[in-house]
Amino acid sequence: MTQLFVPEGVLFMVGMDIYRESDEVPVHEVKLNAFWIDQVEVTNGMYNLSVRRFIPERL
Repeated sequence: MTQLFVPEGVLFMVGMDIYRESDEVPVHEVKLNAFWIDQVEVTNGMYNLSVRRFIPERL
């Protein structure tokens, strides 16, 4: 499965819809460490197949 690298950085976060929570305003700075993320969504079934591959006796 292809993964994408997201470099560390800073973003500005704010809730802009009517369902926003009180901690989503005002605009605030968020610092993120670098991380890897799957390019496509991983379903529960895909995850289960992966787990069974490495721990088949437990499932």
